[in-house]
Amino acid sequence: MTFEDILLIVAKFGFVIFLLLFLIRWLFVIPYLWLKYDKPILRLKRELDEFREKERKNGGVSQALLDGRIEHKTQAVNEKLDILETKRRLFLERVNLLLSIISVEKK
Repeated sequence: MTFEDILLIVAKFGFVIFLLLFLIRWLFVIPYLWLKYDKPILRLKRELDEFREKERKNGGVSQALLDGRIEHKTQAVNEKLDILETKRRLFLERVNLLLSIISVEKK
């Protein structure tokens, strides 16, 4: 085997590893991120918007009472959103840490 053959084998091996990491990212990490964190966040935001619209359409309630109801619901939903967004951010930081460790070990 010549040097060029060895170089070609190493290049193919490197390309396969890159392709596998790319596929793992798109087939597992991104859908997991969407189903576990982004979808519930979107659902909570949509639920809050629907609640606001429903409360505003209901007549016969003073503005102060309406604002109080909306504010109470907003606080409850914002607490849940903060928890989900923090968990999502921590998950992404763990993935980035893992990728950094892998890249350092290759060097």
